[in-house]
Amino acid sequence: MFFESSSGQTNIANQPFEVVLKIDSEGQNINALEGKIILEGPGKIIAVNNGNSIISLWIKEPSFRSVDCANGCSFSFSGIIPGGYQGDLSPNWKGFKPGKVVSFIIRPETIGVISLKLDNARVLLNDGQGTKASLTVKSLNLIVAGAGVPSASGADLFPKDLQAPARFKPETASDPNVFNGKWFLIFKTEDKDSGIDRYEILETRNKRQETRNGGWEKAESPYVLKDQKLKSFIFVKAIDGAGNEQIEEIGPRYSLSWYENYSVWGIIILVIIFTGIFIKRNLWKKLLPH
Repeated sequence: MFFESSSGQTNIANQPFEVVLKIDSEGQNINALEGKIILEGPGKIIAVNNGNSIISLWIKEPSFRSVDCANGCSFSFSGIIPGGYQGDLSPNWKGFKPGKVVSFIIRPETIGVISLKLDNARVLLNDGQGTKASLTVKSLNLIVAGAGVPSASGADLFPKDLQAPARFKPETASDPNVFNGKWFLIFKTEDKDSGIDRYEILETRNKRQETRNGGWEKAESPYVLKDQKLKSFIFVKAIDGAGNEQIEEIGPRYSLSWYENYSVWGIIILVIIFTGIFIKRNLWKKLLPH
């Protein structure tokens, strides 16, 4: 596993650049990997992109929200490659071409040396036994020389993403050994361009609420449902790194009783109002002199 910088080894302060963590399987079939990327020196990680990664099922999904810059900057990742991965054969590469694990944007802040390291890295072979592969990790030192015009964001260095995340199917489940038997929701999708940034969930017994902005809350899978009676509509929103959205819906498993149905109460209230108006008008007519 190694780092590849888009700007070479020498960089200018305040000018963001992209770094890609790649893996060369050297012909071996792998199906799981993990690690922690650590940046030391005069720079910060200001964006993360897990789109177009060889990992299709993230266990710990890397995103800008997971970056910790309290002391330097770092973020962890782990994921699975169903079916395994060897790499793509390329005439311009000896053997299999390395694949992208994750990319990120660094903004160098002052003159100095930025060091990129990979800690706790582990790769497993796709042999049905989870055998640990022999792994070589290469660090990268980048020189920051000179100063450029300050730039707040380097996210535009990533490929432009105009596509929503892939369609997906959320599932409800219950297990006596999980969440004390409470109903929970499982969901997962992917975005090949900018990666999934976050998920949001809305539970409502009024389906029309989905068209409004209120009520959504950030969530991770698995998610314990608030409505354990399963009488609500459940909407799951996947948002990618570019802000594109994909919303999926699960209908109520059980019907509402008539007294739990907001629309029924709305009709009852309207009937009461119009009845009151009707009675008032007729009473007023009787009181008027003929």
